[in-house]
Amino acid sequence: MHSDFSQFGICVRYERKRIVNQKWLMLLWGSRYLIVLDDIWDNIVWAAFRRYLPDNGNGSRIMLTTRLQQVARYANDKDGGFILKKRFLNEEESWHLLREKVIATDWLLPPELEKAGRKIAKKCEGLPLAIIAVAKHLSQAEKTLEYCKKVAKEVHSVVGADKELSKVLSRSYYYLPQCLKPCFVYMGVFPHDYEIPTSKLVSMWCAEGFLEPNPPQSLEDFAVECLEELVWSNVLQVREHNSSGGIKTCNIYFVFWHICVREAEKDKFFHIVNSYGNQGIESQRRLCIHNNVLFGIKDVHKSMASILNARSLLCTGPQHQYPVPIRLGYHLLMLVFYFLEKGLMVEGILV
Repeated sequence: MHSDFSQFGICVRYERKRIVNQKWLMLLWGSRYLIVLDDIWDNIVWAAFRRYLPDNGNGSRIMLTTRLQQVARYANDKDGGFILKKRFLNEEESWHLLREKVIATDWLLPPELEKAGRKIAKKCEGLPLAIIAVAKHLSQAEKTLEYCKKVAKEVHSVVGADKELSKVLSRSYYYLPQCLKPCFVYMGVFPHDYEIPTSKLVSMWCAEGFLEPNPPQSLEDFAVECLEELVWSNVLQVREHNSSGGIKTCNIYFVFWHICVREAEKDKFFHIVNSYGNQGIESQRRLCIHNNVLFGIKDVHKSMASILNARSLLCTGPQHQYPVPIRLGYHLLMLVFYFLEKGLMVEGILV
């Protein structure tokens, strides 16, 4: 009996939806209209809605916004039109937005205070949501020069701690195609402000073993395709192009770096060793050391010696002249070093 009532409820909801859609179609039929659909994440949603938007041949327009390239392409292929990729704010626009949100735009600021404010705006990397999050933080305290300088040094922490912003940006990760998710999360193994050579990044993705291309596509071509998709989705930033127009170097926007680390810790995808008291390090698959001075601490060696499941190690930091002994046993399948100062990369397979 309960099952019958459940099915009846579903039928009623479906019928109501059908009636609403038919009324929507009748309302627009013969009219000239402009409809804006904001933040679409799924092709199915667009396809279902598009059925009830009549083509009256009178100049009606539909504008759709999305963070996913696949949705934009799907809508464009089905209905024509064109794709406009929104750019980020430049430094001057970033500063004007920050100032507008924190204080009245017609106020005269002392030169030192404006200098600190511009530094804060620049560190937001042209992302309006990040600027607004920092502005909210600044608005809750007295706007002294000392406080602004403090915020300028801690912009990444301020933005990373904003739960509302994190909730909004997390959708960019959750709606990524499954094949792109490990590539996205892997970006967190690098420091958030590090410029990554894409040739090295592609090699590391291929070596890690989480890419699954469809034949006959090669592993390297699939990795490059994944990289370009992440750039188009606005989670990766192109820092430099090569002579042929390809991506030479890139980095992850710092607002997404925090999401990478959070998801990695949740799924034990990688672990950042940032002190000698790390807990739960034994079950990690990938280890990252952003400060290789930690290798000189005996307790770090001791905790890393207990690792049984790790398959790779990424170390970033200044290159030291003294030898650094690594004793991780034979369970570590791949060893990767990346020295920031000289850009030297050493890869080795332990057998």
